[in-house]
Amino acid sequence: MKAVITQTNTTKCSDRLQSRSIIYIGKSPLDNVVDKWFTDNEIIDLSFKCKTWSNVARLATKATSPLLKQLFPEALSITFSRKAGCKCGCSPGYIMKHEPNQYGRNFWVDIEGTPEEIEQFSVGVNCARLRHDLSKEIESQTVAA
Repeated sequence: MKAVITQTNTTKCSDRLQSRSIIYIGKSPLDNVVDKWFTDNEIIDLSFKCKTWSNVARLATKATSPLLKQLFPEALSITFSRKAGCKCGCSPGYIMKHEPNQYGRNFWVDIEGTPEEIEQFSVGVNCARLRHDLSKEIESQTVAA
């Protein structure tokens, strides 16, 4: 797998130095696998915050973070934030902290992978353990209601 920068620009506050930039993910086969899991398991219809879904989403973040660290070796840290680009949560992304004497920038990155790499990730996301965890979680919420 690899990450490729597709676009970049300075942040709104480009007139002053900042210690962070934001990385947005454009196309990602990892996100496609996770989105399919979300849809196939009808997570949107659940009336509770699903811990299993959170675990599945974290798998994509765990797979993406090292790719971004390779792409941005100068970064002091790269962490996912649901509210990276906006306080309401409409612009999730990764916050990259860097030396304070650099201008903040926005980066758009695409993730690329071979069919074998994508299949390996898909097998991990669609494993029996996660299906079991989801089933137990739904069952416990049904009993509680």
